[in-house]
Amino acid sequence: MLTMEPRSPAGEADDWAGLGWPVWDDVLERDPRWVVAFDATTRRLTQIVRLNDAQNAVEKELFDFGAGIPVPDSLWPLVEQQRPVVLCGPLRGEPTTKNLSSAKQAGTLRGIATRTLIT
Repeated sequence: MLTMEPRSPAGEADDWAGLGWPVWDDVLERDPRWVVAFDATTRRLTQIVRLNDAQNAVEKELFDFGAGIPVPDSLWPLVEQQRPVVLCGPLRGEPTTKNLSSAKQAGTLRGIATRTLIT
């Protein structure tokens, strides 16, 4: 799971507008247009994008991490299984069970289960 904080105290609506992620209540939707990309050689998270409906071109680039963010060795086996990555936010503070539950109960937490791409 990758959780994201808003850029500013009042920025929650602006930060999440246009992503199209549903409010995360009990069931998390999967959307194969959202892709979290990893580099297999360097074991780094490199990019988070949304593809167009035909899934043949990038429609929105949420993050391009350049050289990438290292994935801890203990988590790499999960990446290799190409399981969905959960993206969610806005979440203030650490992604604890309490903070996630509070955001869900408040109806402010949005999320999506993405496709994993290893290059």
